[in-house]
Amino acid sequence: MPSRKLHNLANKLLLGEELEWVNAVIDAPAKLYLKGHRKYFHSKEDAKLLALLGGGKAGKAALIHQFLDKNIPSIVQRNIKFFKLEYDNILSLLKSK
Repeated sequence: MPSRKLHNLANKLLLGEELEWVNAVIDAPAKLYLKGHRKYFHSKEDAKLLALLGGGKAGKAALIHQFLDKNIPSIVQRNIKFFKLEYDNILSLLKSK
């Protein structure tokens, strides 16, 4: 499962802001259901609901979250040291623009 930092970084790069709250809502059931949490808040309908609640960027962030969850398994993510080591550097560069 991609980390919250990776989800937030993808939003920052693609949407211009982290929208951390969207990722928090989507993954809220993870504490209870662990890997089974993706049964909840991981559908296109849920993305539409988040768009209604938080605007178009929130809906897009939800879709990005779902895409990353489906396409970046945990093993691959652990090997992408770039995201773990350079996350803060990338954010500081983006914020300075």
